[in-house]
Amino acid sequence: MPALFFDGVLRIKIRESTFYACGYCGLIYEDKETATRCAEFCRKHGGCSIEIEELSIGRIEPASFRLTKTI
Repeated sequence: MPALFFDGVLRIKIRESTFYACGYCGLIYEDKETATRCAEFCRKHGGCSIEIEELSIGRIEPASFRLTKTI
């Protein structure tokens, strides 16, 4: 599975809140650790883990946010 954005985790800042997204599938998480687990799983297995995916709060659209690299 090729990375949608880059090989790693994206930091998303919305007003005072910070979220993290998997660079492969675009799923958004409230903490960096879960987003990192998702990115590692996606890279290794070419798809999402159902257990990790259940922890997501949404999915990012590539042109919707200003993104900064965290890893």
